Amino acid sequence: MKLIDNAAGKKSSAVINKSIERLLELSQGLTIIIGPSTPMSPVLFDYGVDMLAGLKMVDEERMMTKIAQGGGKVKQFEDAIEFLVMEK
Repeated sequence: MKLIDNAAGKKSSAVINKSIERLLELSQGLTIIIGPSTPMSPVLFDYGVDMLAGLKMVDEERMMTKIAQGGGKVKQFEDAIEFLVMEK
């Protein structure tokens, strides 16, 4: 594993709680937004983001069934989601 100097990971919840704009202003170096609610939009690259890491629901019916049954851990949803990474 190679460590990257001057990298900053931002949780995708920062988009939801509206703190992402300020966090991106403060970022220097590699900036990654990571988490299940990451908006997988290349528009974010225009705002200084270098990488997006999130997920996509691939089986809505299976996902909704698991949620209704009280599922909450990522491992429980592996057959209903796909992990995605987008780079600038």
